[in-house]
Amino acid sequence: LARGMSERMMPLVCSFIGLVMYTLCVIVVHRMPGPSQEDTLQRDKRQPASKQDILRLCRAWGPGLTLVTLSYACVVATRGFRDYFSSDIFEEAIGKDYNPATFAETETVVSAFVLV
Repeated sequence: LARGMSERMMPLVCSFIGLVMYTLCVIVVHRMPGPSQEDTLQRDKRQPASKQDILRLCRAWGPGLTLVTLSYACVVATRGFRDYFSSDIFEEAIGKDYNPATFAETETVVSAFVLV
């Protein structure tokens, strides 16, 4: 934007830059040589997982992955709620003439707590 580009063109330019980078990565990966005979001999052939293997995997890792996913969803929802409504909450709790420095101080404390 500082170089005179309009706000409407910014998504197009960013998408174009990303597309160029993606294309370059695809070209590089396509030109990479395949595994040598020695590489192939050093590795085991992968077998597809059976239904029993998949069930065993889900029983072993499912509860932990579910807990992590739900915890992450709760943290994201809480963060979104705080981001969207914190200024309204401050305004309602303290009044319309609250000092913005108070808001900044609480955000600093929250950020330090999250980082630790």
